[in-house]
Amino acid sequence: MRLFVLGAPCSGKSTIASALRDDAVIDVDDEIVRLHGGTWPDIDTKNEKLLPLVLEAAAGRVRVLVFNSYMPLERTRWLKARGFEVVLLDVPVDELRRRDALRFEAEGWTNRAWFDWHQKVIGEHLDADLVDHLIDGNRPTAVVAADLRRLLDD
Repeated sequence: MRLFVLGAPCSGKSTIASALRDDAVIDVDDEIVRLHGGTWPDIDTKNEKLLPLVLEAAAGRVRVLVFNSYMPLERTRWLKARGFEVVLLDVPVDELRRRDALRFEAEGWTNRAWFDWHQKVIGEHLDADLVDHLIDGNRPTAVVAADLRRLLDD
């Protein structure tokens, strides 16, 4: 199975990807940084050069979980045409903001400026009927990871 896991910042994507400890997992941000020599690239390099490389590599796998907070609709359609199912990690906005505040306290950085934009992107995916599975990302990490593992292994 091929799964693309979409979720807003602070929905738990990185935490869940780490909990899965599976060779099938691709965290798009981690791959982009790796491909760019360990640093975060400018937005054009990320979206026009590196993101397509990551997605091509993922599409070449039979069993893969791709985690990302943002995907242009045309790229999500491209993934679906290659057999991917789309999973949305659904977390209430208030909880996302709470998690972001905790991350800011612990790590000194925030995605606050992007929350509304990410909610719009998620809404576009829902409106375009691109989401195949909705998972409550407000549950414990182990439970969400088990749900994803079941989907992956179906």
